[in-house]
Amino acid sequence: MALIFADDGEAGTGSFPWTETNSIVHDSQPKDGTYPINQSGSTFYLKKILGANYTELYFSIFFYFANAISLKLLSWYSVGTTELGSIRWNATSKHFEIYTGTSTLVATGTLSQQAATEGGAYFNLNIRVLLHASTGEISVRHDGNTTADVTFTGNTLPSGSNMDAFQVFTSATSHNARADNFWCNDISGSLNNSWPGVLRCSTQFPTGKSATNDAWTADSGTNKYDRINEQPASGANFIYSETTGQKQGFTYPAPAFSGVIKALVINDLSQKISSGGLKQGIRIAGTDFPSSTKVLKTTYTRESQLQHYLEQNPNGPAAWTTSDNPETYLEKTA
Repeated sequence: MALIFADDGEAGTGSFPWTETNSIVHDSQPKDGTYPINQSGSTFYLKKILGANYTELYFSIFFYFANAISLKLLSWYSVGTTELGSIRWNATSKHFEIYTGTSTLVATGTLSQQAATEGGAYFNLNIRVLLHASTGEISVRHDGNTTADVTFTGNTLPSGSNMDAFQVFTSATSHNARADNFWCNDISGSLNNSWPGVLRCSTQFPTGKSATNDAWTADSGTNKYDRINEQPASGANFIYSETTGQKQGFTYPAPAFSGVIKALVINDLSQKISSGGLKQGIRIAGTDFPSSTKVLKTTYTRESQLQHYLEQNPNGPAAWTTSDNPETYLEKTA
């Protein structure tokens, strides 16, 4: 599969899918849903350590600049800490810029992007990063354009040999900005392996429990779906299982959106108390389609929000449509 990371911000203040962050404050002005993936008013960043090495990645991200302050929007790293390059916005020229390393400006765009105080609003960037010492490419497309506003070709690998991390914004500069609907592809597989296009996220919370998967225990009360649909996400309410193989299923309302669906993403904030792992699955027409076993954190902290991506309907397989409405389930493993 080609989708390697996505986040819609709906975990709220904890930013649980990410590896590092220097703030837990979220703003109330998202592009979609209840929360953006960032906040406003101070230094802030979110970093994801991928756990694998890549030479080519594609991104789709929505940004919002509340004030006209120059910003580092996205940067990528080798060995988690060596900065290989970045996309920035220059508040004076209103243009996007491409940097290699930490400080080398290599290309400047021509499109003028205004901040909100100047009449601007949320906008989308599609970004390609191809690492190579001589034939690399960094390219930025704006708001659905299929031609780039700014491109650099040449040495995109000032150090290191690949990238294994990326970061939104920076802790070095105070800013008043937001990001939302983050999406990252690699180039493997037959789906989601190139430019993502302008992607939106629609988060749905369970509204019922599956009658065929009703084995886990709620911390209080009789319902289970309403113990895990809080915003922002926390460990205050929960469900749990002490028995290997137990499943707990959930039902959802019909999708409230239209258009092409690129993937179904299952998110669960989970914690290991004593032993075991977790599988995230969907049930379609009575058939279970589980993920591999996920390793659980022992506390609610960075990356304790597990994710499972399904880029096709496995009951086929075929592209997802808005008429598909699978149940999801959790299964405790040994």
